Amino acid sequence: MTETDTHTAPRTPKRPPAFLISIVVSMIVWTSAVAVAVYFDYRHSYEAFARTSTSASPHWTFLVNEMPGYFGLWLIGMTSMTIMRFRARRYLDSLESANAHLAADQLRLERAESIASFGSWELDLKHNSFHASRGAAAIYGLEHNTWSIPLVQSVPLPEYRAPLDKALADLLAGRAAYDITFKIRRPNDGGIRDIHSVALFDSGARRVTGVIHDITEYNAARQLSQESEQRYRLLADNAIDVIWTADLEGRFTYVSPSILQLRGITPEEAVQSTIEEAITPASYPVVRRALRAVVRDALAGTNSDPVYLEVEQPRKDGSTVWTEVTTRVIFGDEGKPLGLLGVSRDVSLRRAYREQLEMSLRDKDVLLREVHHRVKNNLQVISSLLNLQADSYNDPHARALLKESQQRIRSMALVHEKLYRSPHVSDIDFPDYITTMTTELLRSAGSGGVTTRVTGDEIRLDIEKAIPAGLIVNELLTNALKHAFPPHVRDGQITVTVRHDGDGHVILSVEDNGIGIPPDMKVAEMRTMGMTVIHGLTAQLDGTITLLPGPGTRFRLRFPSGQPDL
Repeated sequence: MTETDTHTAPRTPKRPPAFLISIVVSMIVWTSAVAVAVYFDYRHSYEAFARTSTSASPHWTFLVNEMPGYFGLWLIGMTSMTIMRFRARRYLDSLESANAHLAADQLRLERAESIASFGSWELDLKHNSFHASRGAAAIYGLEHNTWSIPLVQSVPLPEYRAPLDKALADLLAGRAAYDITFKIRRPNDGGIRDIHSVALFDSGARRVTGVIHDITEYNAARQLSQESEQRYRLLADNAIDVIWTADLEGRFTYVSPSILQLRGITPEEAVQSTIEEAITPASYPVVRRALRAVVRDALAGTNSDPVYLEVEQPRKDGSTVWTEVTTRVIFGDEGKPLGLLGVSRDVSLRRAYREQLEMSLRDKDVLLREVHHRVKNNLQVISSLLNLQADSYNDPHARALLKESQQRIRSMALVHEKLYRSPHVSDIDFPDYITTMTTELLRSAGSGGVTTRVTGDEIRLDIEKAIPAGLIVNELLTNALKHAFPPHVRDGQITVTVRHDGDGHVILSVEDNGIGIPPDMKVAEMRTMGMTVIHGLTAQLDGTITLLPGPGTRFRLRFPSGQPDL
């Protein structure tokens, strides 16, 4: 560009002085013409009138006769000038109003340019002038009233000067559109800015009109976005798991290259399919229900947790592969759901190990049940042998001792029976076990006047705890039935309570309303067979047993449960 005349102020229309001068000149010329015409007409008419008039005062007679005509001519002239003056005033008012609107529009345009980082410029080739807006001045870092062509040409970085000149030359020659991006160094702060400029050429008016846009922030944001996308793309492309995205209709929009190892298809083939086509018919109903729920929650504005599913997917060779799919909804900047993001992981090996482990556990469960069943049967055989042995003795004391041993074996056999029949082969419902044991014990003892009651919490104990605790209850119940109640008692009652103490221990209480134990007798001093067994089993449980004050006899056993309190 070689123009020497540059202006930066907006071109605001002013009152055209030629118009006002034309109005004034027209009024002067018209008035002078009328005056001359009236003068010559008056002189010619008066001379003719004077030659033919017989009046003593021809001058006054002529004035009287001709004055109305001249007055009418004057009135017409004045009226015409008034109309012209009114029209001129109205034109000037409309011109002022247009100028005011134009100034307001100019202010709004400048504000819009400032907000959008835009600026406009115009190169008038006919008059060798260059105009630029305030927005352009702000972008270029120049004072609004100090523009010059050399200064403007010095702002772009040197390596962009030749491309800018070529772009303008191509536009003027009609070879290419003016659309160029370049960098500038702002004179006011030395900052480097990215600029995008487009322009149009009006060949008739010989005028180039263009805009510039500061795209520095946009380029920086785009660069960050591209770098971020490249990092995530690199991560997705090299991940072992398959990373995929889909729209809300279930059509894939991206599938990572790992799909080739998982299903034997390429990413290009995968994005041509839908989620339904990527799942076997047996697994798809579960996936459909889960995805419908998560999409419904997302559309309703409810934040939903990721969905975890284990599904079967077809492979290209006709086989199938089990995958663990984790998916969630992707939201846009305004919180609107855009699609689905998912990760699929091959779990075929893990599933095979799990199935093998489950099968092994089932086999062990069957084996343990069989063991408990056989132990229970063996204990019953021993109990039957003791019963036969007791029947062969005539000594009541010997028979009673064998019966007590038989009852102890029955209590142990009952634990194995409960374990055999329990849904959990590793532990039993202890209160249920105590209830069954007390019922059998009362039936075998024949104590019709004594009743038992079992209460407490739901507690499950393994075999290591259940057998010794059951034997202790058996001994305490047997002692109560033998010693606590007088013969032919009708209202005897034994209460067994099982509960947690909140500290990982079980509290087992056996109480009766019988005659009780002498107050001066201590548990440690009791040397009977039953109490010896109780002390040994209590030590085995790592517990303590306490004799509480009456009424009746009250024993309390406390031992670790081996399980957390419920």
